[in-house]
Amino acid sequence: MLSGETALGKAVGYALCRTMLSSGPSSGWLGCAMSRRQLALQTVTALAALAALARGLVAGPALAQQRQPTEEVHCLKEESKSEDSIQAERRCLQRLTGLASRRGDALRLTLEDGSFKTFVDNKRACAEGDAEKCLLYRVAAYYPLQKLFVIELAAYESFSVLVISRRTGTVTMVDEHPHLSPGGKRLVAAAAIEAWDIDHEIVVYSVQNGSLALEWSYKAQEYEMWNFVSWDGDDRIKLEVTLWTVDQAGNRALVPQSAELRRTSPGWVLKKKVE
Repeated sequence: MLSGETALGKAVGYALCRTMLSSGPSSGWLGCAMSRRQLALQTVTALAALAALARGLVAGPALAQQRQPTEEVHCLKEESKSEDSIQAERRCLQRLTGLASRRGDALRLTLEDGSFKTFVDNKRACAEGDAEKCLLYRVAAYYPLQKLFVIELAAYESFSVLVISRRTGTVTMVDEHPHLSPGGKRLVAAAAIEAWDIDHEIVVYSVQNGSLALEWSYKAQEYEMWNFVSWDGDDRIKLEVTLWTVDQAGNRALVPQSAELRRTSPGWVLKKKVE
């Protein structure tokens, strides 16, 4: 039995010979034989290229899947090594080969469809004190099951966090680093920021098919600094809030206290003080 490449080569050769013979006696078998010799090299070269392409198409997705981490990747600085954010990201990108890469000021993320989303630093603006244009992007985390990148965006005197869907490329901006629930179906972010204005002190997003949907948010009307403590299951979030309180003598003081956010049938309920 002929191999696929041999069968295809002979079929092409016979078809070319028939065409040459039908054009008249001047072509003759000699012309056909010469074409066969020429065709042989061309056919082998073309088939080798096609075979390599076919192998790439088959193996490409498999290799890409192998490169994807099976566990969450968090790009935390190792304080014991006096590591800065650039070193931490470089180490983190080694775990995200094929998914995220950096070339100079450009951070490139590979989306699920093979396209790219690129974020470019403007270090010069930062050095010159241009607050409007100073932007620095650093990979902060990647959630493989949810297909979500987390990017920290540092501005001149502030920062925010971008959550990018690897499936769609959609960018969601939050005020603080998010935390994934144990079941992987929600993200929460709680902010304790007073140096610049923020949109919300607390946000909860549901993760749906690789994208985020805002489920609940809270904007403080008075001075409140919120910190995430931990998830307690998928329906309760332990928090800490620092706010002004008044004691029995009428004295005002900033006091940290335990709080919680709990999901109920009607929706999320925030309790600012938990005994």
